[in-house]
Amino acid sequence: MLKSFRKLRFFYLHRKLKPVYFTVALSEFSVGAIRPVLPFLMFSTSSSLLPEDFTHTKRAIYYAIFLTLYKVGSALSNPIFGVISDLFGRKIVFYVSVISMLILGFCATVAIFTNNIALFIIGSFFFGLLWAERAVATASINDVSSSSARITNLSMMQFFVGIGVCLGPIVGGYLGDIVFYGYSYVTPYIFLFFVSLILLFYVHHSIRETFAGPQKKSVIMKSFPLKRVKVILHDRKIYFLLMICVLCQLSWGAYYEYIPVVAKTAFNYNVKHVGLLASMIGISIIFTTGFLLPLLNKYCRKFQLIKLSCAIGTIGTIACFVFSFYPHLLIADIAIWVSILPIVAGDVMIFCVLIALFSEVVSKDLQGTIVGVVYVVASVMWIIGAALGGVLMHWRLNGPLIIGPISMTILLILLLSMSRKIEDLISERKK
Repeated sequence: MLKSFRKLRFFYLHRKLKPVYFTVALSEFSVGAIRPVLPFLMFSTSSSLLPEDFTHTKRAIYYAIFLTLYKVGSALSNPIFGVISDLFGRKIVFYVSVISMLILGFCATVAIFTNNIALFIIGSFFFGLLWAERAVATASINDVSSSSARITNLSMMQFFVGIGVCLGPIVGGYLGDIVFYGYSYVTPYIFLFFVSLILLFYVHHSIRETFAGPQKKSVIMKSFPLKRVKVILHDRKIYFLLMICVLCQLSWGAYYEYIPVVAKTAFNYNVKHVGLLASMIGISIIFTTGFLLPLLNKYCRKFQLIKLSCAIGTIGTIACFVFSFYPHLLIADIAIWVSILPIVAGDVMIFCVLIALFSEVVSKDLQGTIVGVVYVVASVMWIIGAALGGVLMHWRLNGPLIIGPISMTILLILLLSMSRKIEDLISERKK
């Protein structure tokens, strides 16, 4: 464990990655501050965003529309900004991502004051469209990391994501309790706006360019973005890795977006309790990336790590879904909290290993593009998860949580049944 923390300290002090990690952590912190209030903005009668007489069904529809359009924006942005970062550098994408946070903070604040749900959804869409920070941070890490250090450096990024995801919802839960001039749940968005202003100055003065630029004679760099994607998809390894990514992200997306809603509607949590629940996700990310993943990475091959992570995630999603049928029982309350760790650990470890494998498949000229492709696939699955979750809420309040057990079980069966074929393919060295 001590060795893991020594490694953590070394990579944190990397000359070019240190400001990247800090930017990611502060971004996740400020964006995480709005997470606890989202279920209340949509489902609470004290929210000014929707009419008080709206039924639960109408509110669920608006929430699904909000999530879907936000993720559509993300799906459109990631391949575009992946290519842009490969053509013009990483720093410009950091600028755009922070500006998107300013847009979200401003539009959401005005929307709450003016009772304008359309402006709220539009602001969220443009935030999703322009916020490509995780993708560009991942590309920056790939730029400066050797093959042997890549998983560790990527896990470090997730570690700092965890710090933001842990602390942001706690602060947001307390801010969300503040009624600002008669308007509930607006304070976290005001907080987001001003933190984003500070972050914009930090990015300008501290982020250093990690991308050396394409070679002058590179045909790929001069080609149309779709041709760049075609080059990436030429390798058959990509399709097996994308299959894992699709099922894993469908499960994680549905869980991450709907567990706060289930906590509010089925378990009757208040905004502070939802904030604490969301912060537990951050604590689990910190534990996974700071200790569990570095430890397992020393003793497991990449594909073994993926299978183990899938099994852990499957157990967690099943437990969460089963116990969510009994919100009146104390054991169900405990199970919802305990299941967070295996669900988060399974997803984070799979994603870190996948990003490392994707990075090894392509050349340095295409690191930003491949990361963009991975994030757009993840965003598409989150769109599907958001839409399905909205439909399933008509069945039961905990309906969206069934998506995780189904997709993770299918993934585990595929990994076990095709184990030898996938492992042999992944083990092949890139020519």
